[in-house]
Amino acid sequence: MEIYIDRLFIEKFAHQDSHPLHDKLRLFLRRPQTGKKFINFDSFEEFKEAAIENPVLEMLIDSSPLSLRPNFQTEMREASFYDSRNSVLFFNEEEDSDELEANFGCIFINSDSLNKAHFLFNWHLIPFTRSNPRYSNWSFMTQLRHPCNALVITDNYLFAKGSYEKNRTQLDENLLEILYNIMPKTLIIDFHLTIIGSPTKQIADKEYVFLENYLNRIHEYLIDQLSKKFKYDIKLSIVIAPFHDRNILTNYAWLNSGNSFTYFEDGYLHSNTNLMFQPVTHANSTYNPFYHSTHQNEESTSVSEVWENIIVNCQKLTRQTPRANSNFKFLSAPCVNRLLS
Repeated sequence: MEIYIDRLFIEKFAHQDSHPLHDKLRLFLRRPQTGKKFINFDSFEEFKEAAIENPVLEMLIDSSPLSLRPNFQTEMREASFYDSRNSVLFFNEEEDSDELEANFGCIFINSDSLNKAHFLFNWHLIPFTRSNPRYSNWSFMTQLRHPCNALVITDNYLFAKGSYEKNRTQLDENLLEILYNIMPKTLIIDFHLTIIGSPTKQIADKEYVFLENYLNRIHEYLIDQLSKKFKYDIKLSIVIAPFHDRNILTNYAWLNSGNSFTYFEDGYLHSNTNLMFQPVTHANSTYNPFYHSTHQNEESTSVSEVWENIIVNCQKLTRQTPRANSNFKFLSAPCVNRLLS
């Protein structure tokens, strides 16, 4: 994550009364592992001089290396600034911060909107039980909507139906409903969407033949449906390659599901499972994912580490050449995604 800090924000933040969110934010800014930090001073001499009278600036000096980016408030208004940045967070006092957030799908926090920082520290576990279902569709996902400009979803069962019509029905009720409720309402840049999954081994041969014939049609259908809901351009790629775990990754969050994201059928929940939502900034000291690719011990694993590990695994797949005799069989369109760049 890249964190851009406006000197005026720090000046106002340092003089605000302390409260729990304020304290959490101080700790977040102080910790080196939260991300690479940039501040808009012209020189380190100027920065160090200002830090003499500002305890927050002094804290930043002591905690982690900072880079100077004096012109970032000009750069952040250019679409090209976001081309290859997968996770960018701004603490910025510009008056049009809300407009910039809506335009570019990035979180902008100023001294008058510290409540936005709650997102950085709150996680949610949502249980689904067939005997006592709380939901009959994915509309609850709107509560988890947050600024973003890219999304990756991994799930081997999204295209596991045996016909185009059955797959389309499943996509209508599940994948599309998820996207309708979590993708941003507005953007002035392209939204990058990558879907990765492959049929299970038991039905692989049959499904691969189906997907070889119908993948482009599915791609066109998804774009057509999404374009009716969103006015910005969407760069979609569907990668037919195995990825067992069910994940949704955005610039700022990781959603993990115990079962395939095909929860609902004809308005009914058909499996017992849990959905976990965690911002990348949420450092969980005990979480230890069973599918992590490296050996895990009892030491803490941060959510950002898990998020990055999944990103790396997705990158490995999407940088291969699809071949009929390989695991990575088909690709609906060139993979363009900030999260995987």
